[in-house]
Amino acid sequence: VKCEVRTISIKGMTCVGCENMVTAELQKVPGVIRVAKISYKEELALVCVDASKCQTGSLTKAVASKGYKAEIIPAVATEAAPAVEKKVTKKGCNPAACDPSACGSKKTSADSK
Repeated sequence: VKCEVRTISIKGMTCVGCENMVTAELQKVPGVIRVAKISYKEELALVCVDASKCQTGSLTKAVASKGYKAEIIPAVATEAAPAVEKKVTKKGCNPAACDPSACGSKKTSADSK
């Protein structure tokens, strides 16, 4: 299953309880593989989905059903992004779900090739 990351702007979350409630609701949406990151402080969620099974609108509807305002943030493609993502993913770190500088500081044997 190919995981595609959807970034959702979520307004109105105020605590970890909000994060947990929204996470649980998102995990019920058909095609959602997992919620990679959610942060009430950053007002966003990163959700890994099987794009062939997940309707984008169903993600925002799930969040809205819990009383929050949600909007999909469109991905911005660049030529360098796929190479960086592949390299970082090999290390077990999803660049969309962590601080890229922390990922970049991890050295593996793949880096020397």
